[in-house]
Amino acid sequence: MNTQKRALLLVGSPRGSKSTSESLGIYLLNELQEKGIETEKVRLYLSMKSEEEQKHLFSSIERSDILILTFPLYVDSLPSLVTKVLEMISEHRESIENPRKHQFVAISNNGFPEARQNDTALAICHRFAEQTGMQWAGGLGVGGGEGIGFMAKIFGGKPLEKLGFISRKERKSLDLITEFLTASGKNSQEVMELRTNRPMPTWMYILVGTIFEWRRKAKKNKVWNRIYDRPYQS
Repeated sequence: MNTQKRALLLVGSPRGSKSTSESLGIYLLNELQEKGIETEKVRLYLSMKSEEEQKHLFSSIERSDILILTFPLYVDSLPSLVTKVLEMISEHRESIENPRKHQFVAISNNGFPEARQNDTALAICHRFAEQTGMQWAGGLGVGGGEGIGFMAKIFGGKPLEKLGFISRKERKSLDLITEFLTASGKNSQEVMELRTNRPMPTWMYILVGTIFEWRRKAKKNKVWNRIYDRPYQS
């Protein structure tokens, strides 16, 4: 009988390998693998494309001891498809006898400098773990997550550990989560509640967001001359 622990990464970003969510999750998976834990990754947006993929998702969950959900923040909450998947997981666990007592970890990242923007989404994940009988092992809220993804693209899609000082806070937090998940004799009520902020003045955040996001997207979508329109203003 195989007693080796297994960890499953559930990636909740539609960007896949180019996403900050997957970059953060893969780093944690690699750290767990070095500790002797078997690992697997599932991209939720792909798993919902067919019934066969959904069966594979639930089979992977049933084989795992640790579930790691990583996702981008959408309007102070989880992406709608990720919420749908969690609902399906809850229904699936209710349909089987003696479901596993998974350890559940959530990693939320947003484009704002403040990590506290993730608090509501992580609280939802905490509640999900409680209602489904899982052990809430804590969460990590990452502020300025777009900065990690942006710099990774500049440097050719390098993994988190190759970004140096840019990702040092996130790597330190993920290392702490690794220690918690792999340490024996931990109190089951002990959890990791972590935040990392991107040090950036407000004026710089607005400038970068305006240039690299709003204006770039407006030009790409050929609405540059309508960027200041106010269609709903009476």
